[in-house]
Amino acid sequence: MSEPPRDVTTEGWQSAVLKSSRLVAVAFWHEQCAWSKRLDSDFAAVAAERSSKMAFYKTHVFREPEIARRYGVMSTPTIKFFCAGREIHEIVGYRAKAALLKEVDAVLANSDDCLRFSTPIDGT
Repeated sequence: MSEPPRDVTTEGWQSAVLKSSRLVAVAFWHEQCAWSKRLDSDFAAVAAERSSKMAFYKTHVFREPEIARRYGVMSTPTIKFFCAGREIHEIVGYRAKAALLKEVDAVLANSDDCLRFSTPIDGT
């Protein structure tokens, strides 16, 4: 079953990202960024191919500035990967679908230990 990336806001951040029992990828974006627009379809395509293995979300940096600030997002697009509430990888800048898929697969290949040996943090 493939799922498109869903929007995540401050209200849902803790349950969707920090307390998730799955790996999570979050794309930080905004519509004035041409590279964010280009990434959107590639991120959705990768999500469709890998949603059985990890959750995919998007966060608008101007509507959710506290999340962007908390995680040090300085430019868009930025994709952050989380395991058990901890940031484990980051991609800054646009990646075409093939390159993005390669990075997602590398995160997945190294994620077993993180999921197995981590205790989720509460995010507060």
